[in-house]
Amino acid sequence: MDCVAVCEVSFTYYNFLISFIFSSVITIPGLSLWGQPGLVCIYLVALVWLFAGIAIVSDIFMESIEAITATTYSVELWDKEKQVTVVMERQIWNATVANLTLMAFGSSMPEILIAIFTTISTIRVKPSELGPSTIVGSAAFNLLVISGVSVVAVGEEPKAIADMNVFAVTSAFSIFAYLWMYHCVSDQWVTKAEAIWTFIFFFLFVGISYATDKCTAYRADQQKSREEALLDEKKEAAKIAKDDLRRLGKSYGREAVIEVARGMKVEKIPLKEQREIIELIQQIWEVKTASEVEI
Repeated sequence: MDCVAVCEVSFTYYNFLISFIFSSVITIPGLSLWGQPGLVCIYLVALVWLFAGIAIVSDIFMESIEAITATTYSVELWDKEKQVTVVMERQIWNATVANLTLMAFGSSMPEILIAIFTTISTIRVKPSELGPSTIVGSAAFNLLVISGVSVVAVGEEPKAIADMNVFAVTSAFSIFAYLWMYHCVSDQWVTKAEAIWTFIFFFLFVGISYATDKCTAYRADQQKSREEALLDEKKEAAKIAKDDLRRLGKSYGREAVIEVARGMKVEKIPLKEQREIIELIQQIWEVKTASEVEI
């Protein structure tokens, strides 16, 4: 046997070994002897087994992410009304950032792994369409089907969006993501610059969503502060009104003032003072008519 023949045999054996290693994982030698019905049963059982494994791994992964995002730290705050120190638990992770990073990463892990494996396996040849198609299809499925099922599942009770501003940012970036992806693949070629910009857009999206969430929380705190200040003014005015009401009660009698507050006419109290009593009652309890006040 000459050198050329040896090289041909070696090359043939090498191709067989490579094809056996990388192909026999899916197509095991000898399966063709089972026939088509037997192969259908074997592959169905294998698919069920793989899906069960993915479900178990995904549940464990999501539980670990939930444990991470639920981590809290203690903060001591001074309660002005009770004049005591209260220990509050605050979350380390911002809810918006956790949903857009860890939660999204955990729920999209199967699609990400498929895209990575298909990219690595076809790194020197034409890239596979399985990875991008899986990611786009999963995103559309989550946006349309999962959202629709979630709305129907709550029944007649309506559900409101907790933070409309963050939802608007997320929706805008979702539409932009589809448009950007179309721009990247429209020429059948993805450049390195487009890949880098795609990566940057994600962090830009998370940063804008985080800033929007903080701005919404700040405006809510400012609104709460204004409402608390207005409530303090009403409390101070109510204290003054109570003092005036006690003064009238000492002058005309407590029972007579109560009768006027209930909407009854009392002859010994002048009409001007009766109107003043009703106004004071309305100011204290903030009701429209004095008859609604329980004395």
